[in-house]
Amino acid sequence: MSSLDFVLLGALAVIVGALIPVQAATNAAMSRVIGSVAVTSLALFAIGFVVVAAWAIVIRVPLPSLVTLRHVPAYGWFGGVIVAGYVISITFLAPRLGVGNAIRLVSPGRSSPRSPSITSARSVRSSNDSRWAVQLAPC
Repeated sequence: MSSLDFVLLGALAVIVGALIPVQAATNAAMSRVIGSVAVTSLALFAIGFVVVAAWAIVIRVPLPSLVTLRHVPAYGWFGGVIVAGYVISITFLAPRLGVGNAIRLVSPGRSSPRSPSITSARSVRSSNDSRWAVQLAPC
């Protein structure tokens, strides 16, 4: 990876990180108006689905086959559960604790001793597959 690529990717990471409290605030505002964390979360995921579907169409990424999807390990699908849990939790917590407190209290969980660290990531090639994967090891 070139230095420029690293700087650009790093800048993207900083921008995305800066949007986390914005997301919490907008989720909380929507939830206050709608009056339901569950319905708000459902609406947020519907919006997210439309945005990601449009992006996938624009970049013309082919959909994987059902056979390919069946080969995803069970734990590989857990990311969806995690993101749903985060959106529901932050939408619930932000109006009750305040956005700053909710984000501050979520942050220690991201850096717990058992959390994967980017510094412990390494690229590996599966013996039965020509695709590359990233393995994360606990810190």
